[in-house]
Amino acid sequence: MQQKKKIKGFNERRFTQDDFFRLARREKIIVHFWHLEPGINGFYGVNRKGRRSYRYIVINAKLVPGNWLSTGFHELMHHFLHQPASKLAVYFSRDSITAIQDREADRFLAKRAGADAIRDRRRRGLMPPG
Repeated sequence: MQQKKKIKGFNERRFTQDDFFRLARREKIIVHFWHLEPGINGFYGVNRKGRRSYRYIVINAKLVPGNWLSTGFHELMHHFLHQPASKLAVYFSRDSITAIQDREADRFLAKRAGADAIRDRRRRGLMPPG
């Protein structure tokens, strides 16, 4: 599997906050904590300027200190799974295409973090039951 090569320890152990920041740094993704509107827990974006790409993850600061990590990894999975189709791409769960991509990121997250992360996202209403 391609992700096993990209993410050392994938599907072998539960990842930590240190793993998140190490992967973000390695992939040159800037992580921000902003106060976002209610219902938005975070997003992943790519902005291409010429030959350079700026990648970023924004996590709702209201999730800190406790519940931000599963959201952070969910957004990080967009980086590994979904190539942007334009010069500017931001992954929100507002339309049917990104809803499919969100489900893919959640399935990938389940492999990454195990059942605990999925239960946490369901408990907070970020995933449908099932």
